Amino acid sequence: MAYLLKKFEKSTHLVKGNSNNLLKKMDMSKIDYVFLDGGHAYETVKNDLHYSKPVLENNGTILCDDYNLSQAPGVKQAIDEFIKDNNCKSEIIFERFAKIEKN
Repeated sequence: MAYLLKKFEKSTHLVKGNSNNLLKKMDMSKIDYVFLDGGHAYETVKNDLHYSKPVLENNGTILCDDYNLSQAPGVKQAIDEFIKDNNCKSEIIFERFAKIEKN
């Protein structure tokens, strides 16, 4: 996937690792776009969104993969709850990605 980001290499940083550990250590205040493609457990997605929330305060975007993954209904549940609880707007793209922005 990194090859797809080649033209953005000066402004994009790909971070790999366990999001349950990494996101809480990162300063999200200077980030304007997050693509979450991590664990599919409800609690993991909920955690990822919680720690990515500052991105929305910067008028940024969170894009989540596997929104309608039938084998992992916790992904959709956590995203839907986050959108509702944080009064966000969302768009489902190709029935796979959930694009989340500040309302």
